[in-house]
Amino acid sequence: LLPSGDLYEFTPPYSNRTLTGALVAHLGVSYYNDPTQLTGATNTAVPVTLAVNGPQLTITPNAGYTGVFIILVNASDGSKSASETFRVTVA
Repeated sequence: LLPSGDLYEFTPPYSNRTLTGALVAHLGVSYYNDPTQLTGATNTAVPVTLAVNGPQLTITPNAGYTGVFIILVNASDGSKSASETFRVTVA
């Protein structure tokens, strides 16, 4: 949570010293000044369907859905792994 009120989700690997992340929301300065406002927040499920077919990820929002959400993809071949976070906007 930055002084501007922007909330970021830290992007792995956690050893990353640049502290990169994905912007989750613009909450406003009041949340930075009083972060206790975050303790009662609910996590609302996004009405989408995810499907993986080989190397392809398909995201299908429910009819009539508009909004923004964050997807965190973790992939592994058993010996190596990779993670990526990206933002999806449905207009």
